[in-house]
Amino acid sequence: NELSIRERLELFVPVCQAVQHAHQKGVIHRDLKPSNILLTVQDGKPVPKIIDFGIAKAIDQRLTEQTLQTETGLFVGTPAYMSPEQAETSGLDIDTRTDIYSLGVVLYELLAGELPFDQQELQGAAVFYTLLQKDPPTPSTRFNSLEGRRDSIARVRQTDPGSLSKKLRGDLDWITMKAMEKDRSRRYETANALAFEVLRYLKDEPVLARAPSAAYRARKFVKRHTAAVTIGGAAVSLLVVSSIVVTYLALEATRARDEADQRRLQAEDLISFMLGDLRSKLEPVGRLEIMDDVGNKALEYFAAVPQEVLSDDELLRRSQALAQLGEVRVAQGNLPAAREAFEESLGLALGLAERRPDNGEWQMGLAASHFWVGFVHYREGDTDGALDQFERYLDVAERNSSKDPSNLDWRLEVGYAHSNIGSALEARGDLNGALREFRATMATEKELVALDPGNTEWEASLANSHNTVGNVLRSLGDPRAAMEEFRQELAIKQELNEQHPSNAGFRQELAKSYNYMGSALEDLGELSDALTHFQTAVELLDDLVVRDPTNVQWQRALATNRSRVGQLEQRQGDLDAALGEFRYVEVSAAELAERDPSDPRYQRDLAQAHVRLGGALLAAGQVDEAANRGESSINILERLLERTPDDRQALRLLGEAHNLVGLAWIEKGDRELARASWLRSIERLEPVAAGSNDPYFLEPWTRALLYLDRTDEARRIVERLEEMGYVNRELRIQLDDYTRAAGSR
Repeated sequence: NELSIRERLELFVPVCQAVQHAHQKGVIHRDLKPSNILLTVQDGKPVPKIIDFGIAKAIDQRLTEQTLQTETGLFVGTPAYMSPEQAETSGLDIDTRTDIYSLGVVLYELLAGELPFDQQELQGAAVFYTLLQKDPPTPSTRFNSLEGRRDSIARVRQTDPGSLSKKLRGDLDWITMKAMEKDRSRRYETANALAFEVLRYLKDEPVLARAPSAAYRARKFVKRHTAAVTIGGAAVSLLVVSSIVVTYLALEATRARDEADQRRLQAEDLISFMLGDLRSKLEPVGRLEIMDDVGNKALEYFAAVPQEVLSDDELLRRSQALAQLGEVRVAQGNLPAAREAFEESLGLALGLAERRPDNGEWQMGLAASHFWVGFVHYREGDTDGALDQFERYLDVAERNSSKDPSNLDWRLEVGYAHSNIGSALEARGDLNGALREFRATMATEKELVALDPGNTEWEASLANSHNTVGNVLRSLGDPRAAMEEFRQELAIKQELNEQHPSNAGFRQELAKSYNYMGSALEDLGELSDALTHFQTAVELLDDLVVRDPTNVQWQRALATNRSRVGQLEQRQGDLDAALGEFRYVEVSAAELAERDPSDPRYQRDLAQAHVRLGGALLAAGQVDEAANRGESSINILERLLERTPDDRQALRLLGEAHNLVGLAWIEKGDRELARASWLRSIERLEPVAAGSNDPYFLEPWTRALLYLDRTDEARRIVERLEEMGYVNRELRIQLDDYTRAAGSR
């Protein structure tokens, strides 16, 4: 909302007061940061709410009997906002002043528009040196160093760079740096003390904080050099903590039974934390390779402690940890390893569910296990294996929902199960079956939204069901009905985005909805409106990618939409603009395919990028380059179809690639090689396209028929498309041209 410095400080005061309240209740948060401070509006005024006490520590007692006992020396928290004592492994106990430090960092960012340290200073072993030894610059100094960004930072604070720099110097610098003192004895003693200091500044009263003396800076210099050994030990601990702690606890499990039980609980809690919470922190920034050693050590631990000695509760925890490990492997693109972890998790869940069919948590674990095993089969192209697991998932969900019809969670699971079955049926070409399943999901979601209209998760899920139904209707040859589904999807997602403008997930979903609306408009021949929708999606996604360049899903979505923009620009005659878009898409697709070669989606994306760019290069007269792109696409797709021969999208793209290569041969004067390429295109497309109403298959099939002078067959397909409501003026013109040429011969 571009608040001024005064407004930001006024908002920061109640944040401090909320932290004080937690401290008075005996709880230290230990992970204060902007994403854990939500803002709502009450009576026209912004009100902060602190959330996510997931790694909080009780001051005098355990929070609950099930709370993970986080020992001193375990690296827990978010490095950018973490106090030095949280990173230190000297055995120093953590107290409320660790939250004061984090509040200081939040204040620093509110004022200067940037964190105290650069990201690279908080990665790997460097994090310990930075947090324990390096003094951060004052907010004013940090702001002044941000060349190229000072104007924008000042503007969103309703001022100019010179005025902001002047405002930060002095009292605000001193307040912030006192809160962030490395020596906690020199920080504000309480969160209220920090709040009162800010209030003194707002009232133009003298503040208690002052710049540190020269003698104090000298003492810190001496201490910095005598602490080198400590820093070395801390750095090593970062690199090995995930493996040493788990290994140590695994060995401890072989000792006396009473001690082993406690150690085992700690080990499994630690594994769950590392595979769950830690993964959730690393995944958005693309650092899941750090999880490799954690996962391997977890498996070593599971092997060292046999299942026979575990209680049912411990077996449940192990099943959940294995599922988490499987999710990590999925995110890394290692599907075989993921399937192994999920199948072991499923085996444990099945045994538990059979022993206690009345235990809802265990039944939910069984449903989740069936889903994940099915998901891996689906991603690997094994639709039979996926359907088997998804149907078992549905059976568990329906059985438990019928036992307790008032349990909305189970009703939602029933809907999700139908949706997954629909996706598997769609992948194998059973579009009517897929439509039936997707509509069953939508019916469940509409009931749930009616019961709780403010539930954003259910609203978002309903919007996605409109999308899946729309896609199937499009493939079945009903573009106008598909358009209506996409329109309802867009309306819901626009509303969610307006209600939650800072939610990146909703922003991504809104971009996806604009993409599908653009496709629907293109189907109906409304090319200008379609281009506008694709460009809107590009703007939304471009903003997300700038925020987090490591998010591969956002990168992929951006490339997809830029490809659609390029297609429409080429159709409208702007070949140079189209070439620019297609070259960007090809580079992006190549990077993603290289990063995760096991994921068929990225291989299809790269093949499609080659075909799109090849078509534009051919139109620009660069025949050899166009032919090379077509051949590269064919090689990628043939390898992919060896693994998954029923991949419909790969078959469609292969037909398009052969069409492109044939056109290149015509330009080179070799009609026989061109004819051979088009015959291969028909060979790949016809088995699927002959019984389909999907324009994505019918259009390339029609073009191949035209290139082979089979105009009567092509006309029947074009007329069928037009009867269904699809409009492709270029295809109609091409048909008429070939018909006239055939008549003149």
